[in-house]
Amino acid sequence: MKIPATIDEFIEMKENFKISQDKIKKFFYFHNEENDEYLKVPYSPLINKYKEYFDKITTTIILNEKEYKKYKFSPKKISNDIYGTTELWSMILYINNCKSITDFNLYKIKLFYPDQINDLINEIFIFENE
Repeated sequence: MKIPATIDEFIEMKENFKISQDKIKKFFYFHNEENDEYLKVPYSPLINKYKEYFDKITTTIILNEKEYKKYKFSPKKISNDIYGTTELWSMILYINNCKSITDFNLYKIKLFYPDQINDLINEIFIFENE
């Protein structure tokens, strides 16, 4: 496997991500009996529980000035460019110790290897549903 050193090399490795936020996060559901509506509240993303596995497929990329300006405050954009979906934006924030997009103002960004993240999440999802 080639180890990417730049954002462009990561984008070249891009695979279409096939898992939604609903599968990479767990949710509480609250039911309002008066109007029969449900409130869905996210908690405990899978990355918390399986952090050591995600760490194995994570690397750090140093952005150049052009890339920094392009991705500053834009984890959804970098997720879409690298993984072909915006679904991983919250996990990108998490691994970079960012509490919100306003913290995503980094020259050094941790990212998942594009050719490995989909398989890992699928394996975890299968394990979780056994």
